[in-house]
Amino acid sequence: ADVFVVSELVAGPGTRNAQTADVILLVWAATKHAVYRAFDDMRDKVAYVQGTGASSIVLALERWVLSSRVTVV
Repeated sequence: ADVFVVSELVAGPGTRNAQTADVILLVWAATKHAVYRAFDDMRDKVAYVQGTGASSIVLALERWVLSSRVTVV
């Protein structure tokens, strides 16, 4: 998997790069409103992460995969 970490305070190049991903793991507690709004048109690709740790991020991805019926190889 390719991983892009977006730590922008406003939507910019990192956010645009993330929009091309198969899934966007949005760490809710660390997200600024402007970055959150950048993903308005792609909510089906967004998995909301409840915590900020690695286990929360992986759990959100696992739940997204199961709910979206994506084939994982």
